[in-house]
Amino acid sequence: MNKIIIIDSNNLAHRCLYAYKDLGFKDDKDNFIHTGLYYGFINNILFINKEFKPNNIILAWDGGSHFRKTLFPGYKQKRAKKKQEEGRNYYEEIKELSSIIKDLGIQQFHTYKEEADDLIGTLVKKLRKDNKIIIYSND
Repeated sequence: MNKIIIIDSNNLAHRCLYAYKDLGFKDDKDNFIHTGLYYGFINNILFINKEFKPNNIILAWDGGSHFRKTLFPGYKQKRAKKKQEEGRNYYEEIKELSSIIKDLGIQQFHTYKEEADDLIGTLVKKLRKDNKIIIYSND
């Protein structure tokens, strides 16, 4: 039986973003380049791989709350909007991180109108018959 770890990637990325928010360097134009998200995320992937020794790691990314907002229009209305720090765009960093992860050969799934939680549920349902599934999230 294969052991598969499915990671709630946006959840992990947010934790890394704030845990390592001051990690980075200044470029030749004195702009601060944030690297904490990348460092924290990849470091966590390495830890997960070492600790659990899975046969496969799958990353599930958020694609939006469209489905849940259709069912419940007030979904996440009270949640604060993500503020952008000066010189930093979280969504661009996520795109770059996804590209780095792709180059590492780790499977990633993203569905336009679903959150990672919904995607994880679908993946577990499809994979659970022949595999041991571990979900890595604090949601």
